[in-house]
Amino acid sequence: MKHFRSMTQAAIVGTALLAGTGQIFASQNENLQAIRQNIRAAQQKLDQAEKAQGKERDQLMQEQMKMMEQNMKTLEGMQPRHNMTVQEHEQWMADHQRMMNSMMRQMMQEHHMMMQMMEKK
Repeated sequence: MKHFRSMTQAAIVGTALLAGTGQIFASQNENLQAIRQNIRAAQQKLDQAEKAQGKERDQLMQEQMKMMEQNMKTLEGMQPRHNMTVQEHEQWMADHQRMMNSMMRQMMQEHHMMMQMMEKK
């Protein structure tokens, strides 16, 4: 009976740990989805700025640059979980690299737009 009780307690603790791990996975996935959405929103803002002119363009560029700054801070602060499997870690690294590449493309697009604006002045 004593053995059964300790096994039951171990099962309860194990279940609680797994549930907690599941919440960590879900939380991390939600964070990744949120940053992806924020990067897409910044790209849309940049695309709008590219089509706009004058003060509207300037305003959209400023908004987009603030979004990019926030996204970059978020990406810089991201770290893989310490208990990831090798496969999960590789996937995390690939996802993070894709997001960083997207940010770099946006920065290059911004740079080209600003250079064009300077040439017109």
